[in-house]
Amino acid sequence: MAINIYSLTDEKNQTAYYAVVKIQIKRQKLISSRYFESDKATARQWAKSEETRLKLENGGKVSNIEKVTYARHTALQQNSSAKAFNDLFKIMGGRKPQPQGATA
Repeated sequence: MAINIYSLTDEKNQTAYYAVVKIQIKRQKLISSRYFESDKATARQWAKSEETRLKLENGGKVSNIEKVTYARHTALQQNSSAKAFNDLFKIMGGRKPQPQGATA
């Protein structure tokens, strides 16, 4: 198992992170990666959750603490997505609806 987090800096000195998770379960190598524009802590948290997810989906051993942490992180992520959707819905609520579909 390996978790690697790489930092990338652009010409404006803005830093982004690239997290890579590599594990092996029953002689099968699994790799997952994701790009983050936020902070290193978010990338590390995702990497730990991703490792647990890969173990759960592929029959690896997972402790109860890992399961609880994964469930909590997943719930927070879903709540964050729901909040973003609700915020967008509020913003769009003040606009006139646009006709949908093809026009003749």
